[in-house]
Amino acid sequence: MKKQAKTGNILQQNLTFPEKNKILESLKTQIGSKKKVIVAISWGSDSMLTAVLVQNFFIMDKYDTKNLYFVHFNHKIRPESDQEEQFIRNYFKGTNLICIHRHSSLVTRNNTEWDLRTRRYSELKKLVKKYKVSHVILGHNLSDRIESTFLNLLRGAGIKGFTSMQFSESHHLLSWTKVLRPLINMPKSEIENICKKNHIPYVTDASNYDDTTSLRNKLRNKILPSLYALSKNQKGRETFEQSMLNIYEEIGKTKKKSPSEGDLGGLKSIKQSPYRKAKFAYQRDIPKKWITTENIISLLNQLWIYNNVSSAFLNTLLTFLQTSNSGYKYFQGTYFFVAHGKIYIIQAPTNFWKKIISQSHPNLPISIKSPNLLRYPQPWDRYKGKTRNQYCITQKIPLFRRNFVAVLETDGKINKILKPM
Repeated sequence: MKKQAKTGNILQQNLTFPEKNKILESLKTQIGSKKKVIVAISWGSDSMLTAVLVQNFFIMDKYDTKNLYFVHFNHKIRPESDQEEQFIRNYFKGTNLICIHRHSSLVTRNNTEWDLRTRRYSELKKLVKKYKVSHVILGHNLSDRIESTFLNLLRGAGIKGFTSMQFSESHHLLSWTKVLRPLINMPKSEIENICKKNHIPYVTDASNYDDTTSLRNKLRNKILPSLYALSKNQKGRETFEQSMLNIYEEIGKTKKKSPSEGDLGGLKSIKQSPYRKAKFAYQRDIPKKWITTENIISLLNQLWIYNNVSSAFLNTLLTFLQTSNSGYKYFQGTYFFVAHGKIYIIQAPTNFWKKIISQSHPNLPISIKSPNLLRYPQPWDRYKGKTRNQYCITQKIPLFRRNFVAVLETDGKINKILKPM
């Protein structure tokens, strides 16, 4: 962990750098004076600069700083995690700082980049709801965006995968709350220089240089530097990054967002049954002509699970969606069901749809007086001469909903089946 000097407090920081006013203007177009905002912070240069920028923005535009929240996640996976949190507490003293700790029983479990990100978004979603937040602001920068572009290209991507992160976009894991990335056009090296010149303290996480932990690290530390070195220009990296930024901006000017052109986006939320214990559940019509590698990647990007998808699974999922009329595929906690011309994407416990609910389960949709009995179906049930499964297929009820279709029983005979939850 390489440290920069610890100085001051965020309330004393007044930034000066050439791009400042342009970035502040872009924030003003997105954030109204009464809106509530969360800034996610570590002790890295990008999140620290982002935090100071947003603090300056609130002060300069005379926004109420009671509507500005800073959130720090202490995953407790590195020896210096608690030390970093203490610094954050000191530097952000006098602000709305929220520090979230990982429960001690989870410290030795699943510490992959994907697991940690999933936990962060889960906690952010709770805070967004609790404080009625309109925007979550992240420190992603141009270097992050270029790395994501190359990762997407390695797995197979079109324009959507190439452009990767955006300055402003809605995030499904945050209940479609708007995410802003004010530093998305600025490379990491420039961010560090700005922090040094403005005496903003930050640390460089040593794990970012461990090529064994992730493909992103290997790309960042080996592949991309080798590419920069091929340039005859002494500023090979700067030239390459500027070229990538030019491409992103040109694509942004011409990019169309109409679902009719084949975009598999526009996911619709489906009712959250309490029995699924799902983190999210969506559906989307899937005309066969729309099912292309590019559109599937776009869909996975919307769900923020694409960075962990192998080329093999991507091809398997593509073939499944192109050729299957029913069934499902599973990937790292997320199910992809196909039924009756729709795709359902649900992140929930393994085999959640197989849960058999007790006939006397209290969470039933309506109350019925004796001698009628309202209950959930059992494997032996029959209705109008059909098994439960046969009836559900006829009624186009997807597999994952069939155990949650309440039935009305009178004198031991089913006389009505309600709509599924």
